[in-house]
Amino acid sequence: MWKHVGILLATVAAFAFSIRMMSQVIGFTSPWMVLLLFFCFLGLAKIAEPVYMLKLPASVRGLRPWELRGDVYRMLGVPGFGALLRNTPLRFANTTVYVSRQRRDPALICRQVESAEAIHFWGTLVLVPYLAFCLWTGRWNVLGAFLAVQVIGNAYPIMHLRSVRGRLDRLSRRAVRA
Repeated sequence: MWKHVGILLATVAAFAFSIRMMSQVIGFTSPWMVLLLFFCFLGLAKIAEPVYMLKLPASVRGLRPWELRGDVYRMLGVPGFGALLRNTPLRFANTTVYVSRQRRDPALICRQVESAEAIHFWGTLVLVPYLAFCLWTGRWNVLGAFLAVQVIGNAYPIMHLRSVRGRLDRLSRRAVRA
C-alpha cells in the first residue's frame, strides 16, 4: 500500500510542477491549461486506483435495459470504438479492464471497469464549468473543440465501459448458473 501512496504522491508532485511551468508559459486561462488539467485528473485518478477507486453515483451506476440490449450503442458505433481501443496501442491506456490468462476473475475486472467508467464520469464533470465559461463568453471554436474532447475522451469511453459491464454481468450470471 505504501508503495502505491508513494507513487501517487510523486505523480501529484510531477503534475503540480508541470502545471506550474505550463501556466508560466501560456497563462492559467489558456484552453491548453484546461486540457492539461483534464488529462492530469484522468491520470491521477487512474494512478490512485490501488489506494482509492472513484465510484459512480448510485443514480447513474445501474445499467438500463436499453443499454443491455445494445441497440443504441450499436447505432452510435460504440462497438467500433471498443475495437479501436482493443486493436491499437490505446489498449495500453488501461490494461486492467481486459480479460487475460492471468486475469479471469469477472468480479475484479468489473470493479476495474466501473472505476474506469467513474473516472470518465467525473472527468466529464471536471470539464463542464469550462464548457459553460466558453458558452458564456462566446468562445465558439474552443467550445467546439472541448465538446469533441468530451465526446471522444469521456462519452464514448463511458458508453463502451457500460456495454462491457453489461457483458460481464451476463458472463457472471451464466457462471453462477453453471
